Parts: sequence; structure tokens; C-alpha cells
Amino acid sequence: MKRIFTLTICFLIALSTACFARALPNSEFSLGGICVTSGVTMSYVRSVYGSPTLVSDDGFTRTYRYGSTVTLKAWKTNAGEERVNYVKTTANNGFATPAGLTVGMSKSTMQGLYGVEDPYYDKKTGYTEYMYPHMGSGAGAGMRILVDDDNTIRSIEVLD
Repeated sequence: MKRIFTLTICFLIALSTACFARALPNSEFSLGGICVTSGVTMSYVRSVYGSPTLVSDDGFTRTYRYGSTVTLKAWKTNAGEERVNYVKTTANNGFATPAGLTVGMSKSTMQGLYGVEDPYYDKKTGYTEYMYPHMGSGAGAGMRILVDDDNTIRSIEVLD
């Protein structure tokens, strides 16, 4: 009986930890004023930033670049519009989150703005990844931030 009680308590603690994972509001899933949760179109992005370079088109999703440091992905709706669902920046180029986080800032600034998340070391990039989830969307949706060994932000991505 004690064993079942102990297992039940452990299960409830684990469940409560998962339920209280910090989810950011929709307004924070934006870089450079491009919010991936609000249905921003590529027409709007072009009106603000000009014409990007088309990198790829698989028939459903298009990938665009602005210079060598900004990448956007947009999916085509049935009406033919392109809705942006991914923005990434890899340099301090003016693209910031609504809270003001940019590439080049420190990990402590990120944690002060968004809280502390469990890190994951990405062997492919050699950076430590911090994922701030967006609970209102599918798996993997959120803000992904890569930090180097000097605790400097090297990349910020928002995806829905």
C-alpha cells in the first residue's frame, strides 16, 4: 500500500511539473515585428522589409532569406496567401523579440526576461539550446534560443 501511495505522489509531482512549464504569451512569438502566431503574411513582410531572396519552395512551404542572417518560412493557404510561421536571426541586426532580446545579449538577460528553462546541448551546432514553449500550438512550437560557451546568444528562432 505504501508503494502505491509513493508512486501516486511521484506521478502527481511529475504531472504538476509538466503542467507548470512556463508558456510565453502569443505576443512574444515575434522577431523584428513578425509575429508567427498572428497570421502575418509575406505581403506584409515585403511591405516592411522589401523583397527577400527565395531559397526554396517545396510546393507547400517557402523559405526566404534577408541577407545571410534572417530566415523566414511561410506556408501557402488555400486562398494562395503565404502565412509566416517561422523567423530566425543569427546576428545582432535589429531583429529583436518584443521584450528586446537580440542576438549577442547574455544568457542572464534572456533568463531575466523569460525565466529559466532546462538547457539541451545541441551537438550539431555546439551550442546550448533553450526552448520556451508555446502551449497553444503543436509540438515544437515556441522560441528556441542558442547560447555559446561564453553565455552569449547566437541565434533566436520563433516557430508556430
